[in-house]
Amino acid sequence: MTTAPGGPDAVRLREEIEQTRAELGETLEALAAKADVKARLHDAADDAKERLQERAHEMAEWTGSATRSVRRYRTPLLALAGALVAVVVFVHWRRGRAR
Repeated sequence: MTTAPGGPDAVRLREEIEQTRAELGETLEALAAKADVKARLHDAADDAKERLQERAHEMAEWTGSATRSVRRYRTPLLALAGALVAVVVFVHWRRGRAR
């Protein structure tokens, strides 16, 4: 059975060929992307750099907040530190005296 060159079977066959070509093109692009190790490493390095920059920004905000808190409560913190030193010295002195 032969059909005319422009018949319905020929049109359907051309559409299938075009669809297969498109799928093959997508597959080749995906394989090329996986095979491009240099680009993948570059992308991974960019992602890591972005994460590090975000983390550094977070840490800068945190340390800025901590610094402001220390400056705000400087006197009570110094008093607390002095009291802790006094307690440590006293305990050390008592232990030495008890022997």
